[in-house]
Amino acid sequence: MRFLQSLLALKKVIVLSVLSPVYLDGASWVDGAIAVYSYANGSFIAGFSVLLGKIEPHGRLRLSRSVG
Repeated sequence: MRFLQSLLALKKVIVLSVLSPVYLDGASWVDGAIAVYSYANGSFIAGFSVLLGKIEPHGRLRLSRSVG
C-alpha cells in the first residue's frame, strides 16, 4: 500500500483489485477502484474495459467500504 500511496503525487490513482476486494477497504484514498474475481484474461479485459469506459460496471461489494 505504501507504494500505491506514493503515487498520489501523480494525477489519479486507480486500483484493480484481483481475487479479493478486501484490500480496497485500505485504499479509500484512491480516485477509483474495481475488483475482479479471477486471474483469467477475461477478468482483466473486463476490468480494464470498465476503466476505459467501454463497458458499464455492475455488481455490488459484499462488504462495507470505509470512506475518508
